[in-house]
Amino acid sequence: MLSFSLSTRAWLRLGGFLVAALAYLLQAHRSLSSRAASYVKAGHWAVVLGGSEGIGEAWAFQLAHLDMNLVLVARRLKPLEDVKEALLKSKPNIQVDLVTQDLAQLNESRIAEMLEGREVRLLIHNAAHVGATGSFLDADLGSFMSSVDVNVKSVATASYVFGNELKLRGVPGGIVLMSSIAGEVGSAYVANYAATKAYITTLSRGLSDEWWPIGVDALACVAGATITPTYLQSTSAGARALIEQEPLDVVQECLANLGRTSMIVTGALNKMATAIWTRVLPKGFATQTIGQQTGRMLGIS
Repeated sequence: MLSFSLSTRAWLRLGGFLVAALAYLLQAHRSLSSRAASYVKAGHWAVVLGGSEGIGEAWAFQLAHLDMNLVLVARRLKPLEDVKEALLKSKPNIQVDLVTQDLAQLNESRIAEMLEGREVRLLIHNAAHVGATGSFLDADLGSFMSSVDVNVKSVATASYVFGNELKLRGVPGGIVLMSSIAGEVGSAYVANYAATKAYITTLSRGLSDEWWPIGVDALACVAGATITPTYLQSTSAGARALIEQEPLDVVQECLANLGRTSMIVTGALNKMATAIWTRVLPKGFATQTIGQQTGRMLGIS
């Protein structure tokens, strides 16, 4: 009986420790890291690529709340103007500049223009091109190439030019690359999109390690299903995901992790799901499971 009692007590202690450890790992930071606080502050500028709606718009409002000046970039001018008007109503003391640009055509000189004459310390690459969904072989190849242009080429271009700008000036700064859980495992019906997101997360991990000594942070913000206009348009009626987040929740958790890590999965449930898909389940089974879920969301039987 004594041996059983001691064993039970030990298991209870271990269980309590594991629960406490899990709770700690899943908790979201609420404040800026000391590194990010050195450049995410009033008077500095932030560039938000894809800043006209959804998560990009949430980034604009969150950074404006911190009194940062903003360069908002998107393909269409009218949505940008609407965001600017709303921002200045709540924060009339900040500056908001608008740039119309198709990120599929982004080049070095265009990024340099966005940085010129401004104390830009933070760049958010939020834009994403989902491209064709459904059967890979039945889709238009040009749509896949457009996804590569936006999700890979423009990310590499922006990271290269902005990183060199900070290095040349010898000042701290950060870059946030919006990624997706789809890129962690892969998925049928959005195979090309998932692959481009895998590039983003992998790039961020490498850049974070490379840039850390010079005071520049890189963070891949791996978001799950987020309630944005693009998400709502791409999902079939009645097929909404069980795990969904509001854009501002995603942004706040990402910003609080800037300068702490190279990659963050937002939301406690998303963290647990990603851990299961990438560390517990066989990769083939995880990919198949996610593909089935994606198919349901797209209305594909």
